[in-house]
Amino acid sequence: MKLTAAVKEHRFINITIVLVIAGIIAAGAFSWTGKAKRPQVSAIAATSKIPGVDVLGVENTSLGSSQILVVRLQNNSGKAIKALTIRTGKTWVTKNYLLIEESFATGKVSDGAYADQYSAFGGLVGSDFGIILNDYAIGRVTSSGGGDNGGLVGYSGYSATLSHSYSTGRISAGHDSYVGGLLGVDLEDTTEIIKSYWDLDTSGVPNPDQGAGNIPHDKGIRGLTTQEFQSGLPDKFDPTIWGHNLNINNGYPYLLANPPPK
Repeated sequence: MKLTAAVKEHRFINITIVLVIAGIIAAGAFSWTGKAKRPQVSAIAATSKIPGVDVLGVENTSLGSSQILVVRLQNNSGKAIKALTIRTGKTWVTKNYLLIEESFATGKVSDGAYADQYSAFGGLVGSDFGIILNDYAIGRVTSSGGGDNGGLVGYSGYSATLSHSYSTGRISAGHDSYVGGLLGVDLEDTTEIIKSYWDLDTSGVPNPDQGAGNIPHDKGIRGLTTQEFQSGLPDKFDPTIWGHNLNINNGYPYLLANPPPK
């Protein structure tokens, strides 16, 4: 496997390449993470041909029903990587995906007095077509018009994955909107959702069937009360990734590698 790229503009970033293996289909991705971890190196080698960009390691793992290969890079070039090519041999087909891992958002999200049926607003991201893994959002989501509105993600689809994440922020939107406690719209039920949650008390979405705004009781999403969140880690949250302390993050789960500001 060889990695090449064109670099432009000064900026320091971390990059994660995610190869989602389904038959012979692979995917390349950029990501921003709280803190990069050094995974165990697999039998597959990765080398970088980009000056100043080093391969931290390669990891074989799984996410739901997908087998994935994660290649973690550290960019010390002082420049942002704007395009990336993954060369893995003739049998691979590459496609861009976005990975957001071990990150959180606390700020309010607003449409700025403009929204229509094509808008998407979420506490972490508006639209997701990649992988969201071990993330959370606690900020309020406000939309004055229509569109797709969720505590974590506004719109998700095209075989996206949302895994082991949660939201607590209040969601409010205008008429003719999709509103879900965690996810505004799950396009044609194509998002793979794994053990993800929203707060029934703080979100303004107390209906336990409304984790997604367009699909009642969308599989993989569950509403918890504030008391349940603050009593311990939600089901299947990894204690090596997530912490719980009533004196940290208002008693909600927090990321050990990316703790909230004091």
